[in-house]
Amino acid sequence: MNKQKIILFDGPDKVGKSSIAKELSKVLDIPYFKFTKHDYWAKKEYELATKFDQPFLAELLRMTGYSLIIDRGYPSEYAYAPVFDRELDEKLILDLDDMFSKLNTTIVICTKGNIVEHDEKAPIEKQDKLIERYKDFYNNTKCNKIYLETSLVDLDKQIKTITERLSEIYSEQDKEG
Repeated sequence: MNKQKIILFDGPDKVGKSSIAKELSKVLDIPYFKFTKHDYWAKKEYELATKFDQPFLAELLRMTGYSLIIDRGYPSEYAYAPVFDRELDEKLILDLDDMFSKLNTTIVICTKGNIVEHDEKAPIEKQDKLIERYKDFYNNTKCNKIYLETSLVDLDKQIKTITERLSEIYSEQDKEG
């Protein structure tokens, strides 16, 4: 079995994915990574950022065999682009999903039930649409997947849920391979 572990966290803003990803990084002793300072992201050129950053990262991981916990990736563009009336390059998303699935990536989609916080970037009606888009992505990704509703449990329980599910995924793969 491939010992490389790639875990990509995604979901709407303010659902706790960064906190969970950072904590899981400590528990599993796998580096945490987030694209935050890149020019495309800063300029809000999300499609270009996805087109440049994600294939580069996938190829780097393929070549090195490194394990990594990634905070946000190509599933965001799949969810956010149509909700915020941006053009979506669906072929790019499918190609990226294929690349990451070949790396045995597990995608953790975090959502938050009954969102009550006001988020200027994504009002409640857009947050509901984002969650629907993430659910659609979750149902169609080729990658291993974990769905986590983050409002219902505390951090320790979230980490336990994820580690148990990862153990199941890797155990199943050991049996197959």
